[in-house]
Formats: sequence, structure tokens, C-alpha cells
Amino acid sequence: MEPETETETIKAEFRNRLGFPIDLAARGSGGERIYVITVPREHAQAASDIALTLEQELKNDSFQVFMTVRAAPDNVAPPAGPVRDLRDSRIDALIQLLSSRSRVSEKQPSLSYIPRNTASLAATFGPRHTLVFGRRGAGKTALLVESRKAVSNDSTTVWINAQPLGPLGLNRTFIRIVIDIIDSLKDASRLRRLNSSEFFRDLELVHQALAELYIAPEPKFSQINTLLPDVQRAIRRATNSMDNMLFVFIDDFHYVPRHYQADLLNLLHSCTRDANTWLKIASIKHLTHWYRPNPPTGLQTDHDVILVELDLSLQNPRETVGFLNDMFTSYCQYAGIATISNIINRPAVDRLAFASGGVPRDFLVLASSSIGKARGRSGRTVGITDVNQAAGDIAKIRIDELETDLGSNIGASRQTTNAFYRLRAFCVDEKNYTYFRIDFRDKDENTSEYDVLTRLLETRLIHLVDPAVSDIEVAGEKSECYTLDLSQYSGYRLKQNLRVLDFQEGQLAAKRTRPRTNSESAQGAPLVVAESSRQVLQILRVAPVFKLSRFEDLVKAQDPVIDEVNKLIDSQHSTVSIGELVVNLGRPFGEVSAAIEELLKQGKVLAVDADGVTAYKRLR
Repeated sequence: MEPETETETIKAEFRNRLGFPIDLAARGSGGERIYVITVPREHAQAASDIALTLEQELKNDSFQVFMTVRAAPDNVAPPAGPVRDLRDSRIDALIQLLSSRSRVSEKQPSLSYIPRNTASLAATFGPRHTLVFGRRGAGKTALLVESRKAVSNDSTTVWINAQPLGPLGLNRTFIRIVIDIIDSLKDASRLRRLNSSEFFRDLELVHQALAELYIAPEPKFSQINTLLPDVQRAIRRATNSMDNMLFVFIDDFHYVPRHYQADLLNLLHSCTRDANTWLKIASIKHLTHWYRPNPPTGLQTDHDVILVELDLSLQNPRETVGFLNDMFTSYCQYAGIATISNIINRPAVDRLAFASGGVPRDFLVLASSSIGKARGRSGRTVGITDVNQAAGDIAKIRIDELETDLGSNIGASRQTTNAFYRLRAFCVDEKNYTYFRIDFRDKDENTSEYDVLTRLLETRLIHLVDPAVSDIEVAGEKSECYTLDLSQYSGYRLKQNLRVLDFQEGQLAAKRTRPRTNSESAQGAPLVVAESSRQVLQILRVAPVFKLSRFEDLVKAQDPVIDEVNKLIDSQHSTVSIGELVVNLGRPFGEVSAAIEELLKQGKVLAVDADGVTAYKRLR
């Protein structure tokens, strides 16, 4: 069935069964399509039942259909004519929405969820362990929330925010998560009036044992291992007896200390194996260590878990601008504004998309700030200058967020901040470019230095433009191309004589800002819009190459910590815990933890259970 015919069929079915027309948004193509159905809140359950039936009716061997039902909020304002200027009261309502709803949580879902691609939503629906990666504001939580809504009709779900679990340590964090899982299964069995069943008694016994262990002065790893078979059995019997799946959604997993993330995932995987239970975990990729090969610990990519990457960044300008435009339009419509063209002109939308690096939350925050800038100058609409000013205002916020993300590792925070200042100086002051390239061979030979660059990407101080730019002179040579975040070179006026990238009507563009000398054109170099892949290459190939060796001394500054940790572990006749390393070396916990991670990665130390505590010994 063609998409247009399918859409009309779905609308007709809902209209016939509900008695009124529905709001339907469709996305996807080829073998997979997602439909988002919006109905009045009182009809949401009935619409969900219809959606489940239609999914099965429309599915065949060549493609799948996924439907999610959303209840329309009660306070949607009807359009009241075009917005004539930014003093319109609906602009106040829009700014309030942007401020209050740009951040998604379990209790506050997306104002209007728009799937960025069908594959990511489908993956979090399915019966597989899934790791959802994305930078701050990329939509990780929104995807988990939407997925939970989609599976909750015939499944048991539990939502866990990992941020408050960080200080608990490995053992208590695991116990806390499993207690929440057991609680959710008990609630589900009560709803089905199965609380007198044998599997319910199993759940209660396991719950009691875990609760006692949780409040013990020092819950031991060996005690947890002893309980694991009983936990796995209780979860498996409960899901099988109720004939439903259990989905465990864990948000902000990167707040769990990195040195025991793989151990935690290993425990969760052990107690959910063969139990029709699936982990759906959102995290920042560079701050996550989900598998350790020696010994095999955690979730192995593809074998145990699939990865969903939400960062499309700036690689596909048309898709990125289209997605962000659709998202922002939905906010405007909730405020009673029919179209966004009355408040933000098209060039400003392009600039907002570029300035946000393709990150949805950053786009909304910048849009709100840009409106405020335009109002301050009594403008009728938001223009490019307003976006530049708004971007310049968040420059310090970006650095503060870097320190927050890496706050548990003092050494990494300082190292990454210094690396960024060095990179920005190279681009803006030395080369007069805001974009740069990293040679493939260089990143392969200098992996530690490349890790530092990756942290800048995760914290949105730089953005990936193209992952594989072929060299203009040497056949077979390739490089990655990045751009600095607009906040780091923009303010009330762009720096003069600077070569910059931009979006122009959904296409990549390049230009040079106003030159320094009077002998050159007052308008700078002409704007070059890439209308083909060849033209994109021509623009990116001229970007200066940044040598990762410029970070070498920053990496070596961390080596003494790694050296000290390695020598102390090597000198021990038995194992040593991370707490003992911190005390003996007098180093911050974050630095010691980072050193342990590096030694584990290099295969020089081994993580073991030492009387209930994760400890380390030299790998002989």
C-alpha cells in the first residue's frame, strides 16, 4: 500500500471507529513508517486500542507500521490571525512554552514529539537491549518517554533516573534498580489480581532480601551474586506468568561513575536474561563504558545490545533544518501561531539550525533568546543578527556545561577546557577559519588525543560536518571535518575576515565575513552555496588540518596519574580498591577513576570482586 493510501485508510478507520477526524502525522519511508495520532485526552485509550489493531492489520512482510497515540493538551490556543509583530501576546505564550517545555522528563513528555527518524523509535520499541546515545538536548529522554508510552499498553514498564544513583556505589545502585523493577512487577500483578500467585510470593521474597541488603552497612558483591539466580528466576516467572514484556528505561546513565558502568550493566543483564525483559538506556556516548573485554563484562555491541545514535549533527542540512523547523512550528501552533514565518524569517531559521548544531533543545533555547533580542530592538521579526547575539550569550554556558558533564573527573575537565581554547585559537586566530579537518591517519595514530577532541564534540563545543572528506591531492586519503560552535566565535558582530560555514535554504554554504582592509569589498567574499555533493567537498577540502599532536602535552599531563596508579597496583600482593588508591595517592577520585579506565582499556589491570568491593589487580 502506498503511503498516501495508507494515511487515508488510517484516518478513515479512526474516523469511523471514534466518530470524529484525528490529527495524523506520518514519518518514514521504505520498509518502516511511524504514525503519530493526536486525539482529545478523553479518547486516548480508545485510540490506543484502535492503533494496536491497525498496526497488525497493516503489517506485512515488506514493511512495518508503528503507531503512537498522543493526548492533545487542554490548553492549545486556536489560531487568531497572523502575528503582526513581536509584541503580540501570543509571543509571550510561545516564550513561556519554550522555557518550560524545552526539557523533557518522565513526568513532562515532549510538547509535540516528532521522530527524527523511524529507525531510532522502532529500535526502542523492540525486544532488544538498547543504548540510546546523544549529546545534551539531542532528544534521548524524549525518545525514551515516547517509547514508554508506545509499549505501556500491553507491557510492564519501570522508569529510573540514574542521576541520583551516582553516589550510591555499584552495589546499592544495582539493588535500588532491581527493587524498582520488582515493585513494578508486583504492581502489574495486582492489577491482574494475581497477587495470591506463586510468582508473586517469589517477588515478595526477593524484594525483602534486597531491601535488607540495601540498608546493610556495607552490602557485599558476593551477597549480590548469591541473590542473582533468585532475582532472575522471580523476574522470569513473573513476566512469563503474566505473558507480557518488561521494559526498564534508565535515563541519564552517564551520571553513574564510569569505572563501574560495565559492572552494573553486567549485573542487570544477568538478572534479566531469558526473562522477556529489555533494558532501554539513554546516555552520552563518550561518558559511557558499556563493555569491558577483559574479562568480558557488560553489554557487547550487536551481540547483547544495539546502539541508537541521535546525533545527526550538520551532515544533512536539509533534513536537520526540516526537522527543527517542524518541531518549532508545533510549539508555535500550541501558542496559537499558525506559521513561524511571521516571527522568524527563513535565513534566521537556517542560522538557528546551524547555531544549534542540530540539537533540538539548543534550537529551542536559542529561538527563545533570539526572540528576546529582536524584541529589545523593537524588530518585527527575528533576524540573523538576533540569532548571532543569542549564540554569543551562551558561550560561557557551553564551558560551564563541559565542566558539569566532566565534573566527576577533575583532570578530564581541565584537560578538555584547555584543549578547546587551544583549538579555538588555532581556528579563529591562527587560520581565520571556523571549521577544520582531522586526518584519518592522525586520529588512528593518536587515539588518546582524539579522545580529547571527542569530548568537545559530546559537549557541543564543536560539531561534525562531514565524517569522510576525501583529500584533494592524495587519492585514498580522508579526513573528518568539524566546525566550532557558533557561540564560540559569534557575538554582536562576527570576527572580521573569518571563513565560516552556514546553512542557506537547507544547504551548506560558506563565506568570509567583512574583511579588515578597505581595499577589499565591504561585503566580504561572496556566499558560496553547495548545491551538490561535489560543491560540498570543494568547500570542506580547503579547511585547515588540525594536528592532534597539539594535544600531546595535555594528554601527557595525565600520564603521571596513570603511572602512579599502575605502579601502586603493581606493588600490591593482592587487590586494591579505588578508594584505597585515592587515599594512598592523595589524588582526586575522578583522576584515579580515569586512570583506572585507561589501564583497563590498555589491558594492564583486571577488575575483580574483592570481598564485595570492586577492586583491581595487575594483569600478569
